[in-house]
Order: sequence, then C-alpha cells, then structure tokens
Amino acid sequence: MSFSELAASIQASDDTTRALDLGRPVWVYGTGSFGRAVAAALRAKGVQVPGFVATKPPAESCDGLPILPIAVGPGALGQGAQVAVGIFNRETSYGDIDSIARAAGIERLFWPFDYYPQVEDQLGWKFWLGSTTIAKAEIDRIRQAYEMLSDERSRTLFSRIIRFRAGQDLAYAAHVDPEEQYFCDLTLPHLANRSFCYVDCGAFDGDSYVALNQHVPVADAYLFEPDTRNYAALVANVRRFSGAAKCLPLAVADTYEILSFSGEGEGGVVDRGGTTRIATVKLDDMLSNTRIDLLKLDIEGSEAMALRGARRLIAEGRPIICASLYHKPEDVWDLLLLIAGIVDDYDYYIRQHMFNTFESVLYAVPRRR
Repeated sequence: MSFSELAASIQASDDTTRALDLGRPVWVYGTGSFGRAVAAALRAKGVQVPGFVATKPPAESCDGLPILPIAVGPGALGQGAQVAVGIFNRETSYGDIDSIARAAGIERLFWPFDYYPQVEDQLGWKFWLGSTTIAKAEIDRIRQAYEMLSDERSRTLFSRIIRFRAGQDLAYAAHVDPEEQYFCDLTLPHLANRSFCYVDCGAFDGDSYVALNQHVPVADAYLFEPDTRNYAALVANVRRFSGAAKCLPLAVADTYEILSFSGEGEGGVVDRGGTTRIATVKLDDMLSNTRIDLLKLDIEGSEAMALRGARRLIAEGRPIICASLYHKPEDVWDLLLLIAGIVDDYDYYIRQHMFNTFESVLYAVPRRR
C-alpha cells in the first residue's frame, strides 16, 4: 500500500459511522474481564444491556445478567440486535469471532475499535484502542515514519495496523509473522560470537531473558520489573543461568518519580488509582557507565518515556532496540520518530507476533556501532 492510499484511508475513517446506537439495547459478546467492563461501562451510561452472549457459555449468568449461546442468533436476541464484541486479546483472531457471529445470523456486530470512543471515559486506557482523530491529526508524522521504514514488508504492516485499528481491515486480525519475537534474524546476527549487554524493561517473569539464553549466552543483563509478584518469579528464573544478570524492582521512564501502579500479570501499568507504589528511573542515570547492546521495551505505554530517559545510552552505544507498538495508538509512528531524533543511522522494521495487532514490535537496528 502506498502512503497516499494509507492517507486516504485515514482521512476516510470516522468514529461516528461505526458507533453503537446507545438508545437501543446492546448485548455483549464475551464474559471475560474486558467484556464485563464493557457491559458495566454501557450500563453506567444508561444503555440497556439485556445480557451476554458467548460461544460456549461458562455459566447461566454473569454480573446479574443472563448468558446465552451466540448460536441462538437474532431469534432470541431480537431482530437487528446490536452485539458489542467484548473480547480484546492476542489469542483470538477477530476473523474467527466474525465467522462465528455471522454463522449465527448476527448482522449488527460492533468491535472494540468501533465503540471505544463512546465508553473511553468509563473503560480508561485499553492498549491500542483510540479515536480515529488521533491518526488524522498526525498525518505528517505518519508519513515521516512510513518513509523511514526499511522494507516493503514493514511498510505494509505499518499501514495495515493503522487501518485495522480504524475498522478498515478486519482480515488483518489473523496476521502473525513467522519470526520469533525479539530474537530473530533482525537481531541475533548482531549478537553472535561476542559478549553483549542486554537490558529488559518490562522483564515480567524472565521469559525473554530465558528465550535469549536459548539462542546465545547472555554475559551481562539488567532486568527491570516493578510488579512484586512478577519480580519474585523473575529472580527465581534468572537463578538458573550463570550470566551476570541484575534484577531490579523498578519501572523505567524519563525521570525519577514515585508513582501508583496496578499489577496484573503481564499487564502491570502506572495507574493513579493503583494500590502499589513504585519508583521510576532513567536508564541514563541507572546505567551511566554501561554500554548496552540490546534494549527491549514492553512497559505498557511507557516506551516513549523510557526512550527519552535513555537518550545518551542510545546516542553513544547505538543498541538494537525492540519496542512494543500495541500500548498506545500513536506509538506505531511516534517511537520510530523518537529514536530517529536521537540517532540518525538506524534501520527500522516492524513485525507482529500475535493476533489483532498485539505483540507488534518495532525493531531499530543500527547500521554501524
């Protein structure tokens, strides 16, 4: 897809044409945490929610509302029933959900990217969901990022990610690249046969550190994980390896600060309503005498802050950077441009490792070191 075609798609996108009619009943498809939050958000706005539908109902009711099998179709839900998809994850392709709903005769199916602007104030931050007005206001920056991508494959993924999130390319929901996440032909050749330093921001339970060690021995590593439960698992997993890994119970940003934090497995996030207090640090301060070779950022929307707090390390060391692109809508173009503003000799690639644009990653690879 050319940039002119992408720009035309962005300009054609419109939140209002895909919105729910909040004056009519809305069924919610899915009874997981996101689906329940959607139902609660709609009810808080005075919308009638008759109940949930599910492919295989786990119970007869949820949060005081009945759960019906999706197969009952419009006969039980009401002719022309609105069904809001309350499934938002990386494991279930929206293409599969669409096929199940259509087979059941559901015609008025609304996706999270359709209705999110209507309930954003109740739902709060939800990864890459956002209004189409964000991209419209950033056309010039989107063009700059598009033109800086280093291969046609990345430009195609870049375009399709933006179009999918605007409700214009549902078929892209099923796309998954074949490469292993983070440790693939874009990164591993630069690490082979040499001692290197790995920095993992959002180390979770050490899964990425373990995976990297299966490819090449990690001589030195700094693993940042602020969630206390994840941190305990991280420390336990790192003990299995002989490399000099330092586990740090800290979050990474562009300043030192004490913030509220809500932890939920892989989804820990800075949250004013969080019950846990964490410290954030700048990598430039923490690793002032360290040359890093591989920097991984998967920190629930704080990637841009972490990059700003690592300007000197990036400028002086030119590490390979793997940054998540699915936590904020604008990260798809903003993170590339942020790195380019620090150092001007990187090649940029995008790969996607799970469904529905989750686990999409920007790979910034230095041309020289």
